[in-house]
Amino acid sequence: MTPHLQYGTTMQQPTENTLKDEIEIAFALPSLPPECHSDDYVRIEQNYVDLDEVRIVLLPATATQPAMLLLGSATNGGSSVIPLSDDKYIEFVNAMPAIEPGSRACELPNEPKKYCARIRCYKRPAGDTYQVINCEFTIKGPGRTSTGRAEANVTVGDQSVITSLMTMTEKNRIVKNRYTFAVEGREGLFWEVDNVLYPAPLIKVECELPCEGTEHPVPPASWRAVNVSSDRAYDNATIALSGNVPVYPG
Repeated sequence: MTPHLQYGTTMQQPTENTLKDEIEIAFALPSLPPECHSDDYVRIEQNYVDLDEVRIVLLPATATQPAMLLLGSATNGGSSVIPLSDDKYIEFVNAMPAIEPGSRACELPNEPKKYCARIRCYKRPAGDTYQVINCEFTIKGPGRTSTGRAEANVTVGDQSVITSLMTMTEKNRIVKNRYTFAVEGREGLFWEVDNVLYPAPLIKVECELPCEGTEHPVPPASWRAVNVSSDRAYDNATIALSGNVPVYPG
């Protein structure tokens, strides 16, 4: 069952797709690399939207209201609204299919193999607690390249909206500490080591590549890294929505 959401039929001219594909490689690790210092990390708490329970609609701007993302829960009847600038509206249009041909309103299909949505909060250690740095809402969909995914992001600054989104998706959560450092000898590339704490321990390292065909870096042999880029079991969305955390395959 999906919630009933009201939306208009405001039309806009088609927009050029300038959305950049996200292309990355991923490896599973048996332990944290020694390069990861205990006090130099960002805490990430991210919840994924269960598209069986939450409907996500993108609405264009009208004469009286800005463009927006509207999320409605079939479970508890709750809803959240994320206002969008014109540029962000275009970004999300290019990541989501139109409700009907020619419409500038879009809806995220319940196709978890193609699409996912999440709310993510970044935090820094601050004594015995954590201080929020930034929160963002993201939708990922099919990319224009064989190995990439389209990704649209918007910063969410309204605490009431953040709380609503986190509550709506709280059962599909991942908590992890992220360590970031440059790839030796590869300018502009960075290793992102994620020490997953919840729902169960897992250590992964990822590297985002600038474009398809870029030669990916190889982790140091001492890391004993196993390439899991093509294994969906290691995707954050799969882990959060299923609750199943894979083990190191080495």
